[in-house]
Amino acid sequence: MLALPRSRRAGFSLLELLTVLAVITVLLALLLPAIQRARSTARMLECRSRLHQIGIATHSYVEMFETFPSGGVGTLGCLYALLPYMDQASVFQRTEAIADLRAKMAAIPVIPAYLCPEDPTDKSNNVASYSTNKGLLRAVGQMRGFVFEPVKPADVTDGLSQTAFASEQITNTWRPSFILYEPSLPLRRSITEHRELARRCAASPGTVSPRGIGGGSPSVINLSGGYNHLLPPNSPACVFSDYPADVNSAVGGHPQGVNVLYADGSVRFTSNWIDGIAWWHLGTIDSGDLVTEFP
Repeated sequence: MLALPRSRRAGFSLLELLTVLAVITVLLALLLPAIQRARSTARMLECRSRLHQIGIATHSYVEMFETFPSGGVGTLGCLYALLPYMDQASVFQRTEAIADLRAKMAAIPVIPAYLCPEDPTDKSNNVASYSTNKGLLRAVGQMRGFVFEPVKPADVTDGLSQTAFASEQITNTWRPSFILYEPSLPLRRSITEHRELARRCAASPGTVSPRGIGGGSPSVINLSGGYNHLLPPNSPACVFSDYPADVNSAVGGHPQGVNVLYADGSVRFTSNWIDGIAWWHLGTIDSGDLVTEFP
């Protein structure tokens, strides 16, 4: 009787298995950066959408009161004033009934619409990712922004689409450089002087702030806080000791710039490499300037 030949057992050799694993590893290495970029883009678009919501609420406020919401004396800041227009009327009413300021702040819950998904800040009460443009020479009322006094749409003579109203200002990437005031820089609060402050800030090595601490960190109740346009987006922020001025930059979690809400309600992404003078001009409401390009 003839013996039948044994059939070969199907399977992979070790070499074939290692080859397949190597191909899968290479594919994953190629796909992961693309997935991360896609997720980052989605988070940036969500951040932009939330800033757009703030813009819609701002114009609802303007229709009601004929001025933009502001901070400064007797107010609790722009984002707080907008709560009723952000579907947070119950939070606003509950907080308004509290007299003590610290208790008011503690009563503000986490409001997702005020948080950029790229913000790494520990989420807690009264936290926000966005801040109002406070202008440049606020001490003498020149080159104004929207923080220290009510601003009517007609006051924005540079044009609503040419004037930044708010931007990202993420807490944990705020980088203060503490520079002592020098008598060689006279206190004139002039444009030239502020440009010198910005230059010194940009040139300073600075010190990294501990997690969760930022002198200009935004919050929902934010009496006189805000960012300014002395340096381009994602630049350092500086506090000048014994000197009534600061450099408080717009800072976001996106790699190449920040989302900016303009006074007309539009939102545009602004590059870190925007021309410094153009960025400066976008931070004022009535300086007679015109910006035609938005890098």
